[in-house]
Amino acid sequence: MEDPAGHITKKRDRTNENFRRAVENAMRRWDGISHRYQTDVYVSVRRRGRYFEYTSLDSPSWPTPAVEISKNYPLPIKKRPVDFMRRRRLAKRNKDARPIVDGGDPPRLARETALGSLIIPDCDQKRDQRGHESGTQWDEFRALGPKNMTGFGPMSGVDEARGSHFVPSIADVAKCPASASSATPHHLPGGIASRTASMSNQATPDDLFSKEVLRLRAEYEHRRVITNLYPPGGRPHLELDLQRGDKSYMTYWFDDGTKYGQCVRIFDVPGTLSGDILRLYRKLPSISGHFEIDGDNIRPLDRCLDHPEIIEDDSEDVSELVSKLPLVCVNAAKHFVKKGKYRSEIENLIRCQGGSVPGHPLSPHVIQLLGRSADGQLVFEKLSSSARTLGRFSSLAFYKSWILQLIDALDCLHSVGIVHRDLRADNLLFSDDGERLVVCDLESRWGKRSAPEVAFQGGLEDSGWTPKSDIYDIGNCVKSMVYANGPITHFIEWPVPPPLEAIVEACICPRPEERPTLADLRIMVGEIQT
Repeated sequence: MEDPAGHITKKRDRTNENFRRAVENAMRRWDGISHRYQTDVYVSVRRRGRYFEYTSLDSPSWPTPAVEISKNYPLPIKKRPVDFMRRRRLAKRNKDARPIVDGGDPPRLARETALGSLIIPDCDQKRDQRGHESGTQWDEFRALGPKNMTGFGPMSGVDEARGSHFVPSIADVAKCPASASSATPHHLPGGIASRTASMSNQATPDDLFSKEVLRLRAEYEHRRVITNLYPPGGRPHLELDLQRGDKSYMTYWFDDGTKYGQCVRIFDVPGTLSGDILRLYRKLPSISGHFEIDGDNIRPLDRCLDHPEIIEDDSEDVSELVSKLPLVCVNAAKHFVKKGKYRSEIENLIRCQGGSVPGHPLSPHVIQLLGRSADGQLVFEKLSSSARTLGRFSSLAFYKSWILQLIDALDCLHSVGIVHRDLRADNLLFSDDGERLVVCDLESRWGKRSAPEVAFQGGLEDSGWTPKSDIYDIGNCVKSMVYANGPITHFIEWPVPPPLEAIVEACICPRPEERPTLADLRIMVGEIQT
């Protein structure tokens, strides 16, 4: 006679194997991200009210004992130091390395430099009602995977500068117990936590706006992760080159193990295969050899095209100018230092603070030069980067405030005859609370050349940069604020929700004379209701 206990054990083993396979399948989709950032993605899985955590280096197994730790979601994130390099070496040698966190422990921040947590929404909704001893269908778990994630956002751990935290979509958060909405807001990027309490009540316009922002971010992140045009889904590039004109195109040299790589040229023809590839809507065909895609036509290239010329370093000797600045005793917690590269940057900074250093800043939204360090570097106030900041916010009120501050900064620059030329998200800094925006990088040398009137191959003096080209760049900055990212290609389409849509469209008008002035923009933004 068959042993009933043995029968149950076999079913339990089959259940655990299904669960293990489901976790592995979910994590495999993020494995490229782990390799791309040379760090670890860790996954918190809720199973029957209990949480289990794995990293991209672990072989998932059923942790025991499984103690119910909380019915609230999300849980606070705590620092747990782990020697991941030791774990990495161990995992390479032993594929059965045990999970880092046992089932009885709450999800924790495994390391300050961990990329983030992919928190799978409550798996109970997919659980077979017979219970796990009877063979729960955990393969259904795969249906929940990354498609329900809102995308990247700064992690609320010890070192926000080095991580991203994947969180459930708004719909999933709304399903959480009411007590979950009492979690500290910084545990959820994008302001989700501050809104969950009102989800069950009537949504405010700002809630609806934020929800749309998170949806747009998730849609773009999905395209970004699955594309094979760029890592992590695609091969690394040896080189790439953008050529703009009546028929713009991108040329990629993919690393294929050869000296010069595989050359692929893709023309921008909207609504066709090549246009969709550049906009990340379709994947690059898997074809060997050098080739080009023009519309829906794929043609072989008879040779690998030449790599673009290396841009020579044109930095200047600014030591004499730096030596005249006051000496600052640098405090790493308060100051940021950088090597001066151009005289124009130092001169522009001094002009924006009344002609002296530290001087009297003409605007609190333009970076202030404090002096020089003992080793001859420029010293500035330490602020938070856009990469650390933008993903934490999705509120229309914040965007309105940021745009007004950006307008104030440009008004200051233009009033003293400075055209920024390189206004983009990377050159925006923020206070730790996100309330204050500061424009940096006042070199006024080379920029993105986004405005159509700026010559793509021009020099410093004849490229056509004007205050109107700075206004064009405001539109792109607003897009980056909404998507908490910078466009990976010149051809990415980033629609923004109303009422910011009207602001962006006004700024990026192709004809410079039809773009609004800063005064006009200030009025338009000021009329936004939040």
